[in-house]
Amino acid sequence: MVEFSTDPNTLSMPSPEEVSLAEVSSRQIAQILATRSDSSLQILIDRADKKDETIAIPLSALRLLNDILVQMSQGNTVTLTPIHSELTIQEAADLIHVSRSFLKTELDKGLIPYHEIGTLRRIKFEHLIQYQADIKQKRYQVLAEMVQLGQDLGLD
Repeated sequence: MVEFSTDPNTLSMPSPEEVSLAEVSSRQIAQILATRSDSSLQILIDRADKKDETIAIPLSALRLLNDILVQMSQGNTVTLTPIHSELTIQEAADLIHVSRSFLKTELDKGLIPYHEIGTLRRIKFEHLIQYQADIKQKRYQVLAEMVQLGQDLGLD
């Protein structure tokens, strides 16, 4: 099930029927994506009233739909967050799986840009994602340094 809420308390898990259908359809879409290089795809909608219609959708939207279906096929609930969304501290913390107090500390250190609305802080989703990417890059860099140090010391 695809939800548009960032509140984890309002999300529901996909039903077994949805999981099964998502598994089949994600495989079919993956096969289509593997053979397509154009920028859009024509999809025939088989309507119950027999007035079938064809719609064009961007291939990038089909890739996103496939990602959603793959997650659903694994029993996961999927949320969509527009890149320009503004999140509360709790929503941002939930999204990147850290505590609210940890995120507040990161904000206080200036590691994530935010703005205030009254006394409340809001974080742009795009800034949160950039913070996550920066942390990931730093982790890889430290890991590479550790590997190199191990090799220099002759540890295998």
